[in-house]
Amino acid sequence: MKRVEIEWEDSSAYEGWTKIEHVKSNKPARCITVGWLLSSNKECVVVASTRSMRKGGPCNGDMCIPRSAITSIKTLKRGEK
Repeated sequence: MKRVEIEWEDSSAYEGWTKIEHVKSNKPARCITVGWLLSSNKECVVVASTRSMRKGGPCNGDMCIPRSAITSIKTLKRGEK
């Protein structure tokens, strides 16, 4: 199973009452997710931040990232963070 670093853009919002001029200048949030690549297809990439090293073991911290939000995917070498 490969470890990957995915750069992607997400929606962003202010919480609570916010001045309109601040809201008008809001931009998408640039995100970086690092995890184990579980699956990949034309719609999305699925990663997990933690996995059991047992054969067929469970995973935790899973995320499905839409392909339309992804700006880059880099395969990480063993020991690389």
